[in-house]
Amino acid sequence: MSFQNGIINNLIENKIEIFFPDGDAQTITEENIASESLTLKQSICDSEALTFGGCIASELSIKLINTNERSFSTAELVGKWISVKITQFYADPDVPVYPSGTIYPSDELYPGKSTGSKEFYIFSGFIKSAAVSKTDKNEFSVTAYDVLAKLNETDATDELFALLKGGAYPGQVYAMCIDNNTKVTVARDDSYAVLKAREPISLESYNITNEQWRSSKDKISYGKILKNLCEMLGVFGVIVPNSGKGFFSMKTLTGNSETYAFYENLYTEEYESTGYTDYKFTVTGNEKTGKTAGGGLSDLVDTSVEKVYDFSPNILISLPYVPDGQGRYNTFFDDWMNRTNVGARIAMNAEKGVCALTTYQPLSATLDGRLWVNVGSPIEILVNKTTVDGDYVLDENGNIIKEPVKTYVLSRTLSGIQALTDTLEIKGVR
Repeated sequence: MSFQNGIINNLIENKIEIFFPDGDAQTITEENIASESLTLKQSICDSEALTFGGCIASELSIKLINTNERSFSTAELVGKWISVKITQFYADPDVPVYPSGTIYPSDELYPGKSTGSKEFYIFSGFIKSAAVSKTDKNEFSVTAYDVLAKLNETDATDELFALLKGGAYPGQVYAMCIDNNTKVTVARDDSYAVLKAREPISLESYNITNEQWRSSKDKISYGKILKNLCEMLGVFGVIVPNSGKGFFSMKTLTGNSETYAFYENLYTEEYESTGYTDYKFTVTGNEKTGKTAGGGLSDLVDTSVEKVYDFSPNILISLPYVPDGQGRYNTFFDDWMNRTNVGARIAMNAEKGVCALTTYQPLSATLDGRLWVNVGSPIEILVNKTTVDGDYVLDENGNIIKEPVKTYVLSRTLSGIQALTDTLEIKGVR
């Protein structure tokens, strides 16, 4: 039996621990954590329409309580880095208990079945605040954010200006924000290199020369630069939690879909949201719509309803004119968008292997919390099929026919500890 089935069908208990990766405090266990007080908000897209880029900081809230063995103070907690782990224990009927087929309940074993376990790091970040309760001086409300919060509030204008002064490449911009960042320390995985290797046109050969932005007095943070870079790639920037302080990763809307056979609440819009047929960006400050005959996004999706993605606020995509010799002006971004997987990602084209679904269902739902399901993951929720009169539709064996509602986890709130609940808020437009 897989650990997923074991947790869904035979969960025994959850154990939560809060670690301090810098080693500057003792691990906090459930003896000092208020029951069911965990709330974790994660999102890669919280706008009304599907918007690429992500780089939205995760927020964790939890309540700590003083005991005779351990007490806390605001000064002790604020500013420290933490890593939160939940271990889920489940009964595994596929693994018999030896030497006897019958055992008595104990702290270690479940009657007649062995116990399996799975660890999940659900959050890595820093404690922003720790407020003492006004009604109970032994209770602290702790709020923490991942490192994207620091990246989003730290100015990077001078560093970016210095790069753009002579013309920069996406790889240089990425390295400035991650590898060469002297203000905010952040680890990363190799997702940028993987994406670069898969693009027919090298990202490194895309020269960024944004004269309009350089001549302005606008400021920009490291987080906003990373968001712009991820948007340009048609991906989402996230911090993946681990036993340390987490690491930056670029996520695509791909993977195996998780199926939910039951739900607590579900509300769906009457329409499905699709990818984009065209895109708009700026060329030396002037808006340009990318829609090329015989190629591009329009060949990837149904164009009966025009749906334009607006890149124009993205300062990494303001380019100079480059004549293409055919009586019109083309840009590298124009060409790159139409010839690479970026266009297919923006268009949500599953046949290109860059998305799991070609459409998704905007909805709000309350589901059981599954820690192996992450933001960006495709999911489907099974609902009973009904007639126009509200009667169930049955198969030849008299069973109710189920229909899958397919969507992505774009924005979620995990809450609880023993009774984990996942509240989804998936937005989208026609």
